Amino acid sequence: MAPVLADFDARPLAHAIMGLYLEMQQAQDAGSCQLWVDAVERYIDRFVAPWREEERLVRVWEAVQEDLARPWSLDDLASVARTSREHLRRLCQRSLGRSPMQQLTNLRVQHAAHLLATTNETIDAISRMVGYLNPFAFSNTFKKMTGIRPSNYRARKAAGKAV
Repeated sequence: MAPVLADFDARPLAHAIMGLYLEMQQAQDAGSCQLWVDAVERYIDRFVAPWREEERLVRVWEAVQEDLARPWSLDDLASVARTSREHLRRLCQRSLGRSPMQQLTNLRVQHAAHLLATTNETIDAISRMVGYLNPFAFSNTFKKMTGIRPSNYRARKAAGKAV
């Protein structure tokens, strides 16, 4: 996946991350940690806001988030955006630094990681929840994007290790 490159003052984000890190090392107060996480998310939101400013992309990714299991095609995504496939590709490339299908995969893997960390659902069930009929294909995609197999990701999260 291509990173999004843009001008952004990362110092406030770095400070928020350091605050969260120190809170976890010292007091480990859940309420305080949540405040630091919220600060980190706000700084990240500022950076990723451009795709949210493009109404067509907002429509597409909200529809996808509501139904990740759907077998989305590029034609489906372009239809939701009410644009051509090629124009949707250009919008995504400009705003996200990746193609629409790469963004779809990214959203699926992010949600799968959340489910792996927060539920006891089987990997097979999670793969279907995020749009993969074949758990092996899901596992390969998850590993390609995260560097670790879903079962290992879950085991690390259960052990409290950073992934």
